[in-house]
Amino acid sequence: MPYVLNGITLKQGKGFTIADGTQFPPNWLKLSTDQEKQNLGIVWRDPPPKPTPPPPTKDQLYQQSANVRWEIQDGGITVTFDVDPLLVVPIPTDDQTQRFLTAARVKITENPNYVIESYKIGPNQYVSLTADMITLISERVEKHIQDCFSANKLVDAKIEDGTYTTNEDLRDAVEWNDVKAASGNIETAKTDKYNESITIKDSLVANLSDPTTEAAVVYISMLDDRLLELEQEINSSSTQQQLDAIDFNFPVFGG
Repeated sequence: MPYVLNGITLKQGKGFTIADGTQFPPNWLKLSTDQEKQNLGIVWRDPPPKPTPPPPTKDQLYQQSANVRWEIQDGGITVTFDVDPLLVVPIPTDDQTQRFLTAARVKITENPNYVIESYKIGPNQYVSLTADMITLISERVEKHIQDCFSANKLVDAKIEDGTYTTNEDLRDAVEWNDVKAASGNIETAKTDKYNESITIKDSLVANLSDPTTEAAVVYISMLDDRLLELEQEINSSSTQQQLDAIDFNFPVFGG
């Protein structure tokens, strides 16, 4: 976004010379007041608006819808067993895990007492999974995947009828909410929370009339600092309740 003097664009951080030979240092534009600029005949000229990209086609939206499904589908689930003490087992839902569970189900048909002796659920954390537990996990994974496809079908229907027309519509589609909630996956919830914080920060920057002014640069730096704090808060959360309690609380420009 340029300042202009006699039809010549002045660049931030670069010195310039006016008609009478007076030279100005590289930081003059940054440090001078609006009145000082006006006294020299320096004016602000808004750049031409950026061309608006064409909206995505339906085929592109269908592909993005599938991409979102894949992210959720492979995001994993959490299975809780009502034992003493309560056992919470995070389960990946990628293709490799599905094959592993299928093989385990086959072994259970051959040996109803089959047990996975050491299933890793975290750093230096291992549990034994009985045949009943393996079966429940397998059923939950199958349901999670089917739920993802069912939600995808609903989203595609709204693409077809014109309800969803942008990639943002697809990522925020309410049809995914039940799938995410049923998965019990805190990592998916963390990613959603962080993406929401980035969206808010970007909108605050976009609303600045001139992000190149000294005050705006300082403000953007404050937003970046707050985003870093939020990332740390989100990563340290271990429950949905803790995530829900996080207040974005971004600073207000000029506040």
